Amino acid sequence: MSIEINKVGMDSAKSSRSDANKPNTNLVDAKNTDLANKTSNKELVSLTPEAKKLGRIHENLSSETHMDVERVSQIKKSITEGTYQVNAEKLADNIIASEQTFDGEDV
Repeated sequence: MSIEINKVGMDSAKSSRSDANKPNTNLVDAKNTDLANKTSNKELVSLTPEAKKLGRIHENLSSETHMDVERVSQIKKSITEGTYQVNAEKLADNIIASEQTFDGEDV
């Protein structure tokens, strides 16, 4: 009979130890609910200065609608004919200028 009592005592001690290691789900759920209630009313977004500048560049480019249609057709024709030549120096200068624009430097 004492063996049965000890077994019961050991089982309840084991369950007490295992329960101590388990997170209190009621407390976790309460914290998640509080956090959800605080953040559901408003969402905050923070943009880096680079992202803001890129947005301004995008707005400026999208507002410009001019395109030299004749020049585009000339370039298409010379590409098709295989006579289009790339000015490597001018291309390099334009790439550098573009990069400096994104880095915040004026050319």
